[in-house]
Amino acid sequence: MKYIIFLFLVCGTLSLSGQVTSRLTIQSGSNINFNFQLLDHYNNGVSYNNWTHLTVFFEDLGNPLREWKLSVEATTPVIQGDAGNSLPLNTIEFSITGDDAAATYFNDVSHAVLSPVPTNLVEDGQQTTVPGVLTNLFISYHCGKSVYVANNSLIGKTPDYYYAEILYTLEPE
Repeated sequence: MKYIIFLFLVCGTLSLSGQVTSRLTIQSGSNINFNFQLLDHYNNGVSYNNWTHLTVFFEDLGNPLREWKLSVEATTPVIQGDAGNSLPLNTIEFSITGDDAAATYFNDVSHAVLSPVPTNLVEDGQQTTVPGVLTNLFISYHCGKSVYVANNSLIGKTPDYYYAEILYTLEPE
C-alpha cells in the first residue's frame, strides 16, 4: 500500500480600502508531498514541521490600529485521488508558529484542520511598524495520524495519489 498526498499552496490578499498595503509571500515550502511508504508512516503519520515559511506585510495608512487575519481553506470539498478515490479534508492538520512579534497574534488559533471554508490561523495581527520588518509565520503539516482530531488515520483507506490545493488569504479585520 502506498499513499502520496500532494498539497499546492496559493496566497491571496484582499484590500478593503485604498490605503491598505498588504503582502503575503511564501518564502519556502509551497509544495508538500506526504509519501507513505513505510509501516511507521501508517502507524505514526507523517509531519513536516515548519515546512511553509510565510512573510506578512500589512499597513493601513488611514487606520494605524487596523489588524489583519490569515485564513486557510481548501479549494475542493475533499482530497481527490487520481483513481477517483477521496479522503476527507480533515486528514490534513496544520499548526502555526511565528517569530516573537507574531506569537501574540494567534489567540488560541494555533492549529486547524483543512476545511472547504476559511479557517482563521492568525487573528488580531498587528501592522508592520518598522519599514522592511515583516512578520514571519511557519506552518507545520500533519497527515495520517491525528495530532488534533480523533480517528484521522489512513489505515484501511484506499491507496492512491491524492491532491489538494490550499488557499491562504491575508485580509483586514
